[in-house]
Amino acid sequence: MRVDKFLSRVGLVRRTELKQDRVEIRINGKEVKPSKDVKVGDIIEFISPTLLFRVEVLRLPEKKGIPAKMRSFYYRVIYRSTKHKEIKSEFIKWLLED
Repeated sequence: MRVDKFLSRVGLVRRTELKQDRVEIRINGKEVKPSKDVKVGDIIEFISPTLLFRVEVLRLPEKKGIPAKMRSFYYRVIYRSTKHKEIKSEFIKWLLED
């Protein structure tokens, strides 16, 4: 299965985010194109200006539609960070200090 389809089907990234120029995808530490095949046990790193995560592939989806409750059975999160949340929380801290 292609890495872009995997990330989209398990709900980690929208397809539109994958089409951005500033997005970097790595599998097992090597930079790859979104069309690269992914297999069970691979470590996927997704790096964009607003989102960074590293996940391990536990199983590949066989169907296109995966219920939201079942999506976490397909990957294990190793690291995840969103820059929007950090900025928002810093802004709230700044508001509370006044």
